[in-house]
Amino acid sequence: MRPVALAVTDEGDILPLAVMERRYIEHAIDSCGGNLQEAARKLGISPSTIYRKKEAWAKQG
Repeated sequence: MRPVALAVTDEGDILPLAVMERRYIEHAIDSCGGNLQEAARKLGISPSTIYRKKEAWAKQG
């Protein structure tokens, strides 16, 4: 996935920041083979931030 593809819809509309953040974090996790610790390190955030966000996303459905 190209970086710009993370930020826009197929129609070229700009996505909300929360959607972009989720896609970017999920892309980092995928790029790290599912290793949340490594993804967090590469993103410059704590692993607990990823865990909290994943928990919140699960509650959203």
